[in-house]
Amino acid sequence: MSNIPNLEIKFNDLEEKMWKKKMEEGMNELVAQLKSIDNQLLKDKNNSELVVKDFQKTTIKCKFGNVEFYRRRYKVLKNNIKKYVYLLDIYLGLGKIGQYSQSIVEMVVDEATEKSFRKTAHSISQNTNASIGHTAVRNILIGFSEKYIEKIEKEKLELYEKGYLEGNKSIDIVYNESDGIYISMQDRNKNKEKRKGKKLKSEIKIGIVHEGFEKRYSNDFKIVNKQMIATTKDAMVLR
Repeated sequence: MSNIPNLEIKFNDLEEKMWKKKMEEGMNELVAQLKSIDNQLLKDKNNSELVVKDFQKTTIKCKFGNVEFYRRRYKVLKNNIKKYVYLLDIYLGLGKIGQYSQSIVEMVVDEATEKSFRKTAHSISQNTNASIGHTAVRNILIGFSEKYIEKIEKEKLELYEKGYLEGNKSIDIVYNESDGIYISMQDRNKNKEKRKGKKLKSEIKIGIVHEGFEKRYSNDFKIVNKQMIATTKDAMVLR
């Protein structure tokens, strides 16, 4: 016969309680580290034009949750134009993909290759103390893609300027075909009174640049050196 009292507690309860406690401790330590780094940047700065203006609050969504902290805002006068910068943000690379930490961005990119936006958001919310929705997952992926493409294009340009990338291909005709399709937005039911019956739509513009066609099978052709572009921005990007 067991003498263990009938307590209403399970291992999972202890685990969850300890996990939340450690997340809170980690968040407090992180805020303290950020403050320390910001103080050190003030001591080490060698630009006399940078003058401390005030402290500004920001929030970074990371594995610990929403970390709120204050950092110094500096005023600088450049070409008679007044600008404000945050040395801490620049030093740590904050704000590159919205208000999300690099760890969260990497988790989203990794998870979204195999799951839907909703399942990705649910998985990250379950495995970290960060709470994000499927819309945030989409925005992170768009921001990451734009930054990645921009980085690749910059690297290509630098290699070309150094003479590592060269080309001597020349063709008489380059074909550019484009079209567009209007799609209904997800928030089409929002602000109905303001829109007064107007449908909320967005046009996806699609462009194809190629060198023509070549025969593949009988009565069948394929496009030569095809490049495709899709965007919701102004159509000028396709020209």
